[in-house]
Amino acid sequence: QKMENARPSLQDFLKNPSNFSHLDLSGNLLNEHAAKSISEALKTNSTVTALNLGFNSIGERGAKYLSDALKINSTIASLSLRNNPIGDKGISHICESLLTNESMMTLDLRGASISEAGAKSIAELISYTKSLGQLFLQENTLGDGGVKLLSDSLKSNSTLTGLLLGNNSITSIGAKFLAESLKFNSTLSALGLGDNNISDAGLRPISDALKNNKTLSCLNLKNNSIHQGGMQWLAGAMKTNTTLKTLNLSENELGDEGIRRITESLQSNASLSNLCLQKTWMEDAGAQHISQLLKVNSSLFNLHLDDNTISDSGAVSIGQALHSNKMLNSLFMYNNQLTEAGAKYLIQELRSNSSLLFLDVGDVYIPVERAASPKHSPIGSNSPKVERAPQSPVTESRSPFASFSRNKFGSRSEGIWKAQS
Repeated sequence: QKMENARPSLQDFLKNPSNFSHLDLSGNLLNEHAAKSISEALKTNSTVTALNLGFNSIGERGAKYLSDALKINSTIASLSLRNNPIGDKGISHICESLLTNESMMTLDLRGASISEAGAKSIAELISYTKSLGQLFLQENTLGDGGVKLLSDSLKSNSTLTGLLLGNNSITSIGAKFLAESLKFNSTLSALGLGDNNISDAGLRPISDALKNNKTLSCLNLKNNSIHQGGMQWLAGAMKTNTTLKTLNLSENELGDEGIRRITESLQSNASLSNLCLQKTWMEDAGAQHISQLLKVNSSLFNLHLDDNTISDSGAVSIGQALHSNKMLNSLFMYNNQLTEAGAKYLIQELRSNSSLLFLDVGDVYIPVERAASPKHSPIGSNSPKVERAPQSPVTESRSPFASFSRNKFGSRSEGIWKAQS
């Protein structure tokens, strides 16, 4: 009987390779010799559809062995080589084997020591693949040159829906290349650019592309040296964009003026449902702009305002807006400057709100009780039940797209999306 989500030993798999459909061999210090044994078994295996070899010691030669198997195997749909030092030569072997492969849908190459030279092989794969849908390339050194190669191939690609390029030394130059590809590509729905350095100069062409792009629904711009000046470009795009559902601007020094620009543009936006403004140098004036947004916006479902300097005054503004807001499901405000009084005020204001289910204002997680039935007492009639915050207060997916490192986004249609990308 096939075992799913198993954590077997290598020996278990080699003895009975047909017993497994999801094979997780990550973190086992596997080397090229182990990769050779796995590859030989995979050549005749027709049951394994997901193979996780992340966090091992598989290098270029091990990648070559695996590529030989991938030329024959027609069932593996998901492969992770995350944090293996396969390098540019190793990725060239993998990509060559996948040029004619029609089963591979997800390829995880995070932290695989890939530079611009390796990006050439990946670009060729993007141009010719008939199946690849999700590609994870975070924590490599592709640089602007590598991004140009990928961007050129994206213009003609019709399969890729998710591309994560976080932490790849991408500047405004690389952002311009990607923006150009977004004008032609009609399938990409998730683009991760977190932890790069695209700056305000790179945000401008990305924003211009968003005005006409009809497929991108998730965009991560976390920690990209973006300031309030760049918000004028993005705000202009958000006034007309109708497809973006998740936007992460965390760890950018937007300040209250940057918050004003983006929130004013979202007052007329009816598509964005997940917004992360964690650590954006927001103070009470910015919270007032958030309040104005919540009074009129009808699409925001999850809002992250963590790690700012919002005080009780800002909490009062947001609390007042919750009277009229009927859409927000989750509000995260931990690590601000709220006192117990400010937190209690927010809880009290929730009595008039029928949509908010999750509130995080500090070290505790507060399940919002409702008075909809005799089983539930109105908030404030008794002391609210207080529990330690769970790791993920909303449903979490297993996809690498699926979680923030600490902040969780939920969406009615998309589940959650990884913001570290």
